[in-house]
Order: sequence, then C-alpha cells, then structure tokens
Amino acid sequence: MTDRRRRAVFAALVAACAIAVAISMVRAAGGDDDSSSAAAARAPVGGSSRGPVLVYRSMDLRHKSTFGRVITANAGLTVTGQTAGPMACDRVAFGGGGRGICLHQRGTLSKATSVKVLDDHWRVLRSLNVDGIPSRTRVSPGGRLGALTPR
Repeated sequence: MTDRRRRAVFAALVAACAIAVAISMVRAAGGDDDSSSAAAARAPVGGSSRGPVLVYRSMDLRHKSTFGRVITANAGLTVTGQTAGPMACDRVAFGGGGRGICLHQRGTLSKATSVKVLDDHWRVLRSLNVDGIPSRTRVSPGGRLGALTPR
C-alpha cells in the first residue's frame, strides 16, 4: 500500500469516527433515554439479527441515573436504540458468543477489583476478586477467552 493511499484510508477513518462522535453527542444532548433495569436485563448484549451491538460505559455527568452504567446500542451507520444495562462497570468488554467481562473497583480507596464474567443477558456466570485497580479487559471474538489488566 502506498503512503498516499495509507493517508487517504487514515483520513477516511478519522472522518468516520468524528461523524460517529458528533451523532452520539447530538443524541445525548437530546435527553436521558434511561430504560428500566428489568428491560435491560431481558435485552441481549451480543449481536442480534439487527446487526452488531456497541457496548460502552456511560460518562455523562448530566444524567446521574446512568453514570457509570453499561450502555448498549445498535451499531450500524448510526448508533440507535441506546439502553442502560443493569450494572455499573469501570471497564467492560463483550466478545462474540455473548460473553463479557465487567471490572469494578471495590470501594473508593481500595486497590481491589471485582471481576464478573457475564452472559449475553447480563447474568453473572462467575465472580472473583483480584488485586489492583481496573485498567483494561478484553474478550476473544469467540467468547471463550477473556483477559484483564489491573494496575
């Protein structure tokens, strides 16, 4: 790939990301689309027949009820159908196969992390505690392997 082509691909990627961020900001400014925890618990996290799902942690301080909670949204050309999940995570990741990991710091001054392995309906399959502050987590595309890096 030539240097000029790499720059063009990079510029297109940056533009697509900027558009996605702008759309998300406009939607977030429109109001709090908070859904009940019961509805979120029934909604699957993994990809559905409608396509892939975006999973992220809410950082919107204007909406205290959803701050820190995991949000799911249908991910396509535009992000739609945002739903607040039933739990708060400091770090979260989902892979294919409907498996996820939620890291949550235990206490305010604690250097201990609660780790929850989740299925696609937010059910806790396994829970454990590790030393360190939540830093990163990933789940393999097939959902069989997971990793975390507490600092």
